[in-house]
Amino acid sequence: MTADRDTATFQPAFVLWASAAALTAVMALPASRSRDAASLVVGLLACAVGTGLAWWAVRRGQRAVATALIASAGLWAGLAGWVATLLLNRVPVVAGAVAALCAALVTAGA
Repeated sequence: MTADRDTATFQPAFVLWASAAALTAVMALPASRSRDAASLVVGLLACAVGTGLAWWAVRRGQRAVATALIASAGLWAGLAGWVATLLLNRVPVVAGAVAALCAALVTAGA
């Protein structure tokens, strides 16, 4: 089945799927429990990386992986919004609402 593929050729689809899986899997880390600026920066950086990789995936014709990357970027945007709200000492309900809004905005914008 894979005998017709050239193993020496760079396969961007594999890199994109691996990036989408890695960005999503890291959400399981306890970074969302800490209330410091480092978690906010990590969340924003991962959101930017996911969005950039999704743009690259669309240019490569990988629409399915672009969707996965946008979903991952939305999760990270939600984390960043949640941490940002908690840094301002807001109630958890407001933090959840801001997280949902950030995730929706990144997904809709992409």
